[in-house]
Amino acid sequence: MTATTPPTSLENEVYIGILSDINGDLDHLEIVSETMWKRGVEALVILGRLGLSAADRTWEATLDRINERLRAREQTLFIRDATTAAIEHGHLAEDGLCWLRTNIAQLPRGFRATLRFHATLATLDEAHSPGPVPEAGTDILIGPAGYNPLLPPARPPLDAQSTGRSGPLSENATEPTDPIARIHPKLYLGTHDDVTVEETVSTGEGPDASDTKVILLAQDDPMELSQGILFSRTSALTLFPRDDDTVTELTGGEAGLWVVRTWSSHYFFDLDRRTVARQPGTMASLTINDTTRRLRTIEACRVGQSGYWTMKSDGGYNDPTDFFWAVSTEIRWIKRVAAFDA
Repeated sequence: MTATTPPTSLENEVYIGILSDINGDLDHLEIVSETMWKRGVEALVILGRLGLSAADRTWEATLDRINERLRAREQTLFIRDATTAAIEHGHLAEDGLCWLRTNIAQLPRGFRATLRFHATLATLDEAHSPGPVPEAGTDILIGPAGYNPLLPPARPPLDAQSTGRSGPLSENATEPTDPIARIHPKLYLGTHDDVTVEETVSTGEGPDASDTKVILLAQDDPMELSQGILFSRTSALTLFPRDDDTVTELTGGEAGLWVVRTWSSHYFFDLDRRTVARQPGTMASLTINDTTRRLRTIEACRVGQSGYWTMKSDGGYNDPTDFFWAVSTEIRWIKRVAAFDA
């Protein structure tokens, strides 16, 4: 199967789904993918391994099935660690990613991207390797599998070759360098064997002092918070159970079709085409916005509060109306749908 670059890219996304190691649990991947779709997320990043074995001759067919399900949801999956066989059969595109299928890509060593709101994201090859090192000031750092930056760094192996026995460090040996102290990211993302860990690490002193939020996600455990959504504007990660598809707010950065139910009406948001339409209820008053208009901004759209959004005028430069605005009654629920009912 020939791989080509899909329309979804990390650079264009407001929200990015973050997953821990999958380790071959494709049922878990399917559940999380569905939950992310219901929350309006199209880009998914696995921090560790997908878990397909190169020794299994069916790995290509399995990758095809995963890809078809992603395509049906218009999602793209970015994997931190894919199988060697998959990478060898992949397609290296101009964006620097190794595309394994149309909607599945491997994040290469030393990968770096600038996200929607100018935050930078980079992958760390190995904690103390001589490979590509992300630049200092990187906002979001994805660490290597199995590395825990909350533990004291391990010392390099003793130079037994030059001394013939275990002894002191050789002249060329150096003390290990903590990647957090070296790069100073705002957010460090990694994986953990047992439980999800969230801690803040402070490094440096005086003007060089900085804080890094470290989040290590448990591996594909349905009882743990092993997935979340990264908001590229703030570099904040919100964790939730894998089947929690509750949506309490629309900001306009989501993808897809949405129905917003207030106490008196329904509002239909198409965030791909950037339109909104109001369908008044039987007890609601008619307004000039009971038609499809081009969405301008969503100022407020949260469950339990009244909504407020603006819409573009229809007449271009000659239209005396700058824009339309709408204020709704209290919002009862927000739901993503595959299609609007006729």
